[in-house]
Amino acid sequence: MLTVDEVSRTDELEALRGVWEDLQAASATPNVFLTIDWALAWWLHLGAGRRLRVLVLRNGGRARGILPLFEGPLWRRLFPFRKIQILGTGLSDRLDLLVGDDPTSSVESALSHLLEPTASWDLLDLREIPEQSPTIEAVRAACACLGLRCEISPDSESPYLPIDSDWETFFSTRFGRERRQQMRRKARRLEADANPTFSIIDSLPEGSTTLQRLMAVKQHESYRGEERNSIFSSEAKRAFFGEIAARFSHRGWLHLGVLDLGGELAAFRFSFRYAGTYYDYYHGFDRAFAARSPGQALLGHMMQDCFRRGLREVDFLRGTEPWKAVWTDRRRRHMRVRVFRPGPRGSAIRLLLSANDRRSGGGDVATAPGDADA
Repeated sequence: MLTVDEVSRTDELEALRGVWEDLQAASATPNVFLTIDWALAWWLHLGAGRRLRVLVLRNGGRARGILPLFEGPLWRRLFPFRKIQILGTGLSDRLDLLVGDDPTSSVESALSHLLEPTASWDLLDLREIPEQSPTIEAVRAACACLGLRCEISPDSESPYLPIDSDWETFFSTRFGRERRQQMRRKARRLEADANPTFSIIDSLPEGSTTLQRLMAVKQHESYRGEERNSIFSSEAKRAFFGEIAARFSHRGWLHLGVLDLGGELAAFRFSFRYAGTYYDYYHGFDRAFAARSPGQALLGHMMQDCFRRGLREVDFLRGTEPWKAVWTDRRRRHMRVRVFRPGPRGSAIRLLLSANDRRSGGGDVATAPGDADA
């Protein structure tokens, strides 16, 4: 069995950079949210009140896998529980474990380590795992060997568009003649009436106020009848995204889109460009300009830019909003994997979460065959 080292300090996490990047490059699901820069920034600004528990799997001293985990509180009906999740959970649209070339052994070794007698956790909750990731089957198999309850259920879907042609070919085949004419008319009206300036920013020099401009746009709005807040709604999140912008600017992964109308910021897209993929992470617009559809205009401009840069894919990330279906019919599915610690507390949290899933209309749950009751 592999040996397990547990990293619990930020400096130790930073020291894993080389190994982390090698494992990520070999991962079946590499993406911008699995980078050590994203994980470090998340931990530095959003890790308060939590315990860092990054597990490094080794064989003969050589790192064979990393499970980038943290432990934190979970309250259900006034009862305190403890759960373990992947660094970045909540703000990351796609996550995974870096399980190396022997996923089942890596996960089994990690779970055995987490089951030590003094362990305090009740639930291992892995969110947004790509359906095709070897992690899912590895957790299922490891739980069957160790007699742990494992539940797997759908989590979200992410529309995406492979880029396999030039822009003109895509535009003429994706949209009918009437729709193309409509889009062109809107673009001409915007050009004639509003003096638009489109900017794509992939580096932020010291002293730049670009991010402050984006954060100042009022983003309190409704979505499907419910109020939602901007990703910049708290001081901790503003600090996190400010650090992400700085780190990604340095690494060449930043891809901000800005549309100014008459010198005023009308719309923005806070996005990333990583390993040939454009990640359309978050967008917003000033409602004073809503009649001119600035968000749609900016997205169209950025889509053209992706084609002209020779990127291989546009990833619209989680959520199946209708505007994404305008551009693509393809979707990826992500799964949620939950492992319950044996004993009464694990059983209690499982029952409480199952009741909550039923109330919220959650998806069907697949229980790993051979699992023992907690």
